[in-house]
This record gives sequence, structure tokens and C-alpha cells, in this order.
Amino acid sequence: MSMFRAKKLDLGCFVNVKIIRDHTKRKVFEEFEPQRQALRYIVRNTALPVRTRAEAQLQLTQMHCYTRPTQIRNRCVMGGKGRGVLRDFKLSRYNFRMQALEGNIPGVKKAIYRSALLDLFRPLLLTHITFRYLILGFLPLIFFGGIVIMFRRRWSGLPADPVYPADLTELGYFVNGDDEIRSIEDPKKYFKYFITKNDRWNERQRFALKEAIERLIHARLEGLGLEKLRLPLGARPADRHIPIFASADLATADRIVVIFGEPAQDLGILAQRVASGPGGLDRGSMVSVVRSAMTIMAGAGADEGEDGRGKGKGETRPGIVLANTGQLWWWPEGGRPLTHAGRHAMPMASAVHWGRADGGPRNEVAGNETVGAHVRCVFETVVRGLAAPRARIHVVAVGDAADEVEAYLDGEEAWREWGPRMECLALLGGFYKAADLKCEGFKRFMRERARAYVIHDDPLDFPISGPDGNPKEVAFTEFGCPVYSAGPDASLVELLLIHTHPAVLGWTREVARAGAGYKNPHIEVAAARGAEEEGENALAADGWGGGLDGTPVEEGGTWESLASSSSNTGEAAAVEKRRPSVGEGTCAGGALKQNDGTGVEAAAAGNGQMAATASERAAETDGARDDGVPAHKAEVLALLSSMEKFATQRLDEAGGEERDDGVVDEGY
Repeated sequence: MSMFRAKKLDLGCFVNVKIIRDHTKRKVFEEFEPQRQALRYIVRNTALPVRTRAEAQLQLTQMHCYTRPTQIRNRCVMGGKGRGVLRDFKLSRYNFRMQALEGNIPGVKKAIYRSALLDLFRPLLLTHITFRYLILGFLPLIFFGGIVIMFRRRWSGLPADPVYPADLTELGYFVNGDDEIRSIEDPKKYFKYFITKNDRWNERQRFALKEAIERLIHARLEGLGLEKLRLPLGARPADRHIPIFASADLATADRIVVIFGEPAQDLGILAQRVASGPGGLDRGSMVSVVRSAMTIMAGAGADEGEDGRGKGKGETRPGIVLANTGQLWWWPEGGRPLTHAGRHAMPMASAVHWGRADGGPRNEVAGNETVGAHVRCVFETVVRGLAAPRARIHVVAVGDAADEVEAYLDGEEAWREWGPRMECLALLGGFYKAADLKCEGFKRFMRERARAYVIHDDPLDFPISGPDGNPKEVAFTEFGCPVYSAGPDASLVELLLIHTHPAVLGWTREVARAGAGYKNPHIEVAAARGAEEEGENALAADGWGGGLDGTPVEEGGTWESLASSSSNTGEAAAVEKRRPSVGEGTCAGGALKQNDGTGVEAAAAGNGQMAATASERAAETDGARDDGVPAHKAEVLALLSSMEKFATQRLDEAGGEERDDGVVDEGY
């Protein structure tokens, strides 16, 4: 170590053997660091000869250990001096403490009992501890007030929380002609979430953008004739309340459509990723749903007879109620409720605060503490108190709200009141099992006048399961009611109502027109349509039979029964779209239908060459092959190879280019 020891020790602080050693290590590191970095560069440079890199690696390993940064204590001050009380004041800790208590050290504030007690009382003033508990805890506070840390960080020294205006223009965005939010600097770009590497700044910007979007959406909903109500009814703007939207003519409407959105969204919002991105404000909010409801449901009971529910008075708009299952956490400083996810982005005392704890009753609204309580409040306060007693009720629920609606209506008292008035129920993305239903009347209603939509790859309105469920489906189907596909575009729960509301509202109109005699049509679904079997059980023993029992699916079979059992034109169109074309393999029971014993027919005109090639390959592989591969498996491989080549050719012809429009999935 003596060979590396510095000739002059520039310490300027309390000196002992350890400090001299650490100082020597820093000096050695500072002297040899350029050489060490140069050798590291040579080793990593793959363009140099291997021998040169090996020699550099050898020299690097032979350097003294003091040249490595891992030998230095407190490496955050690479090559610097020691830090702390000893270096700054040239005193030991005990002497420094004594001098500070006497007030002899300038710039150091002496901690006294008064300031200590004030700092201990200050956080208690922000809580709900009553005065009685403060008196009982006064003596312990005096005792602990003397045991305080002398050096205190003041709240004013923390970085301030970022503030963004809740205005699109000031945030740098505008609404273009396609009703989409775009950047003012670059109109091709959508909302940019990652403006900095600090998540707090990003969250605060998105919090302001959500508030600006919410104001635009609420203004459009009010333009459609909806009014904002406060729950509980009669609450003043300064009181704790939950806002909802309801039609102004709710008391005179013959039919009411009650929509319970997803609990993760703000009032009037379906999906923030659509409202602030591709799709636009109307499509990503309840504005599109309300407009469709007013158009599709207008005059739903105009053609009803004596058995119908309506009075046949002509074209009348339905009453609409938009519940607020998301914003249930009351923000006292802001005077409005927030979602449980949004409350973490509200303004804090500083930018480094960990968040705000749930204050219990202080952040709750009476009668709307949870999603289930809010569902009960909407039925028993809004519908019962504001709607006409004769009004028929259509309910649409999304996500967790669908489960809460079912749980409420499954009660005997609730169903005794609402059962005679309920006309239909549409569930989107719920998971309430039919085995958990207790009320027999509600069970019967679910089988006859309810419908569920799930995330599925099949076309919109394609039947997935009957009321008893489909165990061969991967998706949850045990709802106790018919289950339909929400379409391939609805890949998330928040996108379900965006893509399915035309079909859902069309079905509710059909139920309203049919009146009391409506019952869900019988659905016959092909078993195990998309299930995968293990081993060779996935293929039929003799060729490729149609069903699980090996019987072929003939004309007028499963697909025709599906189309005939469809209750509306949308379902029939979906079934026809799903049905294979002439000559195409029919997927039923997990098996593929073969058109003849040896070959495969042409799928359509223009694909004759491809079909002939597949037929020749199938003929060549008729029977057992030399390599032991069965004939039916060889035919599968031949078909898959032809389909892969065809798909590759189509992709090459399309020549798709990568999008550069700045679309970023922000994961709302």
C-alpha cells in the first residue's frame, strides 16, 4: 500500500488510520481510472484483433485492487472527501451536540420543546382524533417532545406537487374534425402520457386531461337532454354527493334504460383509451350509447297489442339513467368524487408524498359507500322516486357492476318490487354464477328475458352458450341466461359496450315490441367448437367425421339450426358469417368434415390450383406412409402448408407499413 500512498494528504478533517486508508484508495482510483477505462474500451471493442483485446484484458486483471471502485467506501463521492459533521465542523459528534445546544454554532437551529410539540400536534390536527383523546395523550406528548431529532426537514423544503390546468388547449391538445384529441404541436399525435421520467408528473398531467375530457362529455350529455342529479337527492353542491345523469322527462317516460358502467371509469366515460385516442370522444363515452338508445328505442312499444307492455302512443323517447359506479370516493378539497384509481393522482402536499390514506366515513357518501350500495340507491331512490310507476325498466350493466346488479335483484324483497317492472337485463363482462342465484323468480327471468355478452373471437351476436352454460368453451358461460359473443374487437371489458351497444339496444327494442310474451329463443350450439383435444383423440378414427360421434354435419344441421333459432337479423347475420363456405371444412365437435374419402374439394372458384395440390397430396398420403405418419395427419399438414403459403402471399401483396401516428396504449 505504501507504493500508492499519496505524498500529500489533503484531508482537512479529523484524521485517523481508516480515513488515511480511504483517502489513499480514492487517490489511487483517481490516478489510474483513465488507464482502466481505456483498457475496458479495448476489451469491449470487437473490431480490434483478438490478441490485442486479450492483452488488454490481462493488463486490466493485473492492476492493483485499489484501482477498482468497489474498494472505495461511499462511492457516491468518487474520489472526494469525507462527508458529515466531522468534515464540516472539525468537531466530534459529542462536542458538536454540546455546542449546538448552547447555540454557539451559526446556521444550526436549536430544537426546543415548543417547536417539538408543535410538530407532533400538527399531523394530529389533520386526523379525526377527538379533543378527549388529545387531552388523554397530552402527557405522553410532553414526554416524547423532548426526545426529538435536532436536525429536522421542513415541509417547505420538499418539492412542490406539479400542477396542470384542466383545459385541453392549455395542455397542448385540441379536438379535430374526427372528434379525436390530437396534439397542437403535431396533429398526427394523440395524447402523450410519458412527458417525463417521473411518474408523478405523468399522473398529474393525465389527471388534468381526464377532468377536461369529463367536462366535454358532460356538456354533450346535457345537450342530449340529460340532467345531472346529486345522490342522495336534495344534496347541495357543497355537500358530499355522487353525481349521475338522468333524462329530464323521466317522470313521463313509459320505458327507462338504466346503464351501470364499469366501476373503474368516470361518470359518462366508457374507455379513456378510446376517448383520448383513436375513436374519439363520442365513441369512447356514453354519448354514443345515449344517442343510439334515443334512436333505436324510440317508439319501442308503438306496435304492441293488448298483451304488450306499452300503450302504442307512437314515437316516444325512452328515459335514460346513467349510474356512477366509479366515482364513489369523496374528495373534500376538490368538492367532487373520484375513482379509487384517480384519487392517487389528486394534488398532494408535495411531489414526494406516498399518497393519501382512505379516511373512511370522511371520504364516503351516505348510501353510496360501495358499488352494491350505489346500485341499490339508484333503484330505490332514482327509479322509485323519479320514474313513473308504470314505466318498464331495461337494465344494461358492465363489468363488476353487472355482478352487483344481479346480487341486488336476486333478493326476494327487491325482486318482489322490481320483478313485475323489469323488461330485460343485459350483462356485459360479468362473472355471477347461476348456481349462486337464490330467488326463483329471478332465475326464471334470467333464462327467459336476460342476455350476457362475453369477450370472444366469434362475430358479434354469435351464440356461445345456452342458459345452462357450455363446458367446452374457455370463456365463462354459467350465467343462467343465453350467452353471445361481443365480437373480436371487444378485447377488454371497457370496450364491450362500445362495440355491442347497437346489438344490445336492438335486442331491448325487440323485447319491448314483443311485450309480456317474449322469451329467449332456444339456442343449439355446436359442442366443443373451439376446444382442443389431447393426442390423437382430436381427429376421428375413420377420416374426419363431423361431430363427436363421427356423424357428418349435413345441410340443415347445426349451422341451419343456429340461423333459424336466432331471434333477430343481427344474430342470423352473425351465424351466416360464421358458417363455412361451400367446400370449406366444417368445424363441429372439434373435427373437420371431409368432402370425400380421398381428396379435398376446391374451397371456391379461383382456388382450384390450391385445392388440386391439396387433393394430390392427400391422395399420395392415402393410407399409412413409409415414415409412419397416418394419412389424416399428413393431409392436415398439407392443408396447413398451403394455407400458410397463401397467407404469406397475401401479406406480401398488401405490403403493410408500420404505423407512425403516435398511438400509444397508455393502459388506462
